[in-house]
Amino acid sequence: MSRQLTRRLRTGRPQRRRRRRSDVRQSRFIAPAVLIDQRPSVVENRTRIGDWEGDLIVDRMSQSAIGTMVDRTSRYLRLIHLPSGRRADQLHDALFAVLVNYQRLPG
Repeated sequence: MSRQLTRRLRTGRPQRRRRRRSDVRQSRFIAPAVLIDQRPSVVENRTRIGDWEGDLIVDRMSQSAIGTMVDRTSRYLRLIHLPSGRRADQLHDALFAVLVNYQRLPG
């Protein structure tokens, strides 16, 4: 009975096959993240400027991406264009360049 049903599937295979081997996979993150629950209380109070939150926006077709950085206190928003891709190392490099330039600004 099950063989008859699987023949009607588009691929004709009875089970889904994995595409990648588990030992070949790359890690999704560069460094281990700090959970939101573990951040200092001063960040939660929003009393100091310079505590940033970041996010990644990917378009519907996954062809382009924009990184966002928002200051938690002032709500100052920086949009970071990612022309070379949206991998973790590419996002890290783009965010790092923006934050280094932000620290060099006078005032």
